[in-house]
Amino acid sequence: MSVSDDQAQRQLRFSELLTEEAYQLAWRYCCALAASTADAEDLLHDALYRALRRIDQVRDVAAFRSWLVAIVRTTFLNGLRRQPVVMERPSAQAEITAAALARLPDEQRQLLTLFYLEGFSLRELATALGLRPLVVQGRLARSREALRREVLRVSPVADIAQRSEGHG
Repeated sequence: MSVSDDQAQRQLRFSELLTEEAYQLAWRYCCALAASTADAEDLLHDALYRALRRIDQVRDVAAFRSWLVAIVRTTFLNGLRRQPVVMERPSAQAEITAAALARLPDEQRQLLTLFYLEGFSLRELATALGLRPLVVQGRLARSREALRREVLRVSPVADIAQRSEGHG
């Protein structure tokens, strides 16, 4: 088989595995990680290029989503900086939650994003992050607690409660 035949086979396999759902998942994750839409586009392009080059590593078709997210994550960690995505006219609670989420360390932010916003199971997270499910479960619990503390810290309600305690 020639190099071009090998490339064509990889491209065919990649196009079969990269469903619209998997593409949209990768895009949303890039948007959650990147500072801007342009950065998200660059991250997605780089990650898809890496995925295409490494498509032969996919043994289990059912694990493709986790594998693709792991590539996006690795690509991001290899050089792109993350800034929170600015949403148009978010609710006050959404602003508070986004601000709290942005203050978390990258690992906690990524865990919470993939689990709650993208619907990954513990097993899928473990595969994507290269960890055991019990380790992911523990880290997810600590991430939820850290987010709860940050929400209370950045929430105007928390400021009012702290002021009233100080005067009481």
